[in-house]
Amino acid sequence: MTDLNYAWEKFFTGLDSLATGEGTLRERLKSAYTSQINRAEDWSGSSIDPELGEMVKRFHARMRTVDNPGDGRGIYSASIDAMSDEEVSTAAQELFSIALRLHELHALQYADR
Repeated sequence: MTDLNYAWEKFFTGLDSLATGEGTLRERLKSAYTSQINRAEDWSGSSIDPELGEMVKRFHARMRTVDNPGDGRGIYSASIDAMSDEEVSTAAQELFSIALRLHELHALQYADR
């Protein structure tokens, strides 16, 4: 199960990689997802906002549309490579939206203390 702090850390580190990394948007999305975000996947039983959980679930599904590339790239890289430029842009926007919502929830968690 992914807790809020862990999800916030992984998505924000991924967002930083997307924003400041080198390469094309596609290359930065691959780096962000494979190095950080894919680790924040299991939201079962989580108390994190259910609507956000569904957004994350859809995002993860988008990142694994190719089951077995058979060429050594791995599922995530092959899936992102198979996306059109528009799909890559949409995925990057989704990553930003999820990270922003996680940041809001993370800030509220500490404001309540």
